[in-house]
Amino acid sequence: MQIPFADALLGRLGRREIAIDLVEGIEEDVVDTVDVPRAEPALVLQKMESRLIRNHLAAPGVLSDEQLRRLRYILNFARLTTFEPGAAGPGGTRGRGDVSVGEELGGWRARVVEALYAPLREERDPARALTAAREVLQRLADDQDEQRRLLLERHADDFSAAELDAEVGFKKLVLVLGGGGGAGFVYIGGVQRLLEAGWLPDYLVGSSFGAILGSVVARTLPVPIEEYLAWAKTVSYRAILGPERVKRRHGLAGMFSLRFDQFAQALFTRTDGAPMRMADLAIPFDAVLAGVRRQPYA
Repeated sequence: MQIPFADALLGRLGRREIAIDLVEGIEEDVVDTVDVPRAEPALVLQKMESRLIRNHLAAPGVLSDEQLRRLRYILNFARLTTFEPGAAGPGGTRGRGDVSVGEELGGWRARVVEALYAPLREERDPARALTAAREVLQRLADDQDEQRRLLLERHADDFSAAELDAEVGFKKLVLVLGGGGGAGFVYIGGVQRLLEAGWLPDYLVGSSFGAILGSVVARTLPVPIEEYLAWAKTVSYRAILGPERVKRRHGLAGMFSLRFDQFAQALFTRTDGAPMRMADLAIPFDAVLAGVRRQPYA
């Protein structure tokens, strides 16, 4: 099966397969349970790819790098629904509008799920699972080429082969940083590990203390992680969050204030002296707020 990946695409995918030890702590039986008859096909395919990668890390000699790439291409091609051509990959640009291909790939999607469900969802032994997946690859390879050719033919005015392959092959690294108070300082060390492995976050989402540190990491590129590590050692949790010194009319015990303008003023001041806005951040970032109710103690 010939898949014309660009060299950059292959390199990017290869880096995403680095077996850093962050993966080793995942408890598969807890996080990887999806029943195919009741689950969304896109979710099933996502879980299949996750299992494929974990199995490859556990039994690295069963699949060649090319076979692994081909299987991942098949799984991600089948997941295609709506995307913006040209937006994926390094140097991607936006503004051309979305193209929907999900309905026309419905039959192929169902076939891929059915063919790879047993190896990548039911078989628990990594070596046996990969051996079975390799056999399925041999049966699907030519048909995958044909599905790709037909899709490109139908959408010749919408996207090129390179744009399709970029949409299928490139992954976005999204970090979701939760709360945890002062314990959230570990996120800086976690980001340091990712950067050392060559993984730059494409998008950051945070809540509570994770939103504070997420905004710091997102502010500029390249990420000055050593500067942030030194900064974190000088800032205490109480210096970031403290009691809100306002007269309480309704007895709202536990109110506290985020002293963002004090502890991070230098970090979030632009060169012209104006405060940074979220639109100025180098990495896209969003803060999540939850648990807000109309009545106290509800």
